[in-house]
Amino acid sequence: MKKLIILYSWLFILVVNFNSCAPKQNISTFYSYETECMGLDSDNEPILKSWGKGNDRASAIEQAKKNAVKDVMFKGINKGQPSCNVKPLILSVNAQDKYEDYFMAFFSKNGPYTKFITKIDASAKNTQTAGGQVVYCLTLSILRKDLKEKLLKDQIH
Repeated sequence: MKKLIILYSWLFILVVNFNSCAPKQNISTFYSYETECMGLDSDNEPILKSWGKGNDRASAIEQAKKNAVKDVMFKGINKGQPSCNVKPLILSVNAQDKYEDYFMAFFSKNGPYTKFITKIDASAKNTQTAGGQVVYCLTLSILRKDLKEKLLKDQIH
């Protein structure tokens, strides 16, 4: 019986030792970069923190701008300050697919979406590099009312 206890003790020590040598997982690669509302500006427009990934700084910042506008249009902003409560501008299901040509042009390089972004924090900073891609965080404001008027004028609903 004593030999059996010693044997189990050694097995336990070996298992614990091998598990402690396992490589550490990098949790930051699993981080969800979700657009977050930081508050409202003087015009009652949302100030957002948005993330973008790209091959370089410029493409990552451009993607962060697009992500912020897309989230305001299609998802709404649920993360961040509760006073924001930014609901999506487009409530119809599959609107992005339904008006695919419109949104391809709208979100093209230097497309119309850029007119609805103001007060961009120029101190966007690199937060991480993963798999050759750079991730940047941006603080910006979206002209939500003007964007809504544009969508209504273009009959996107």
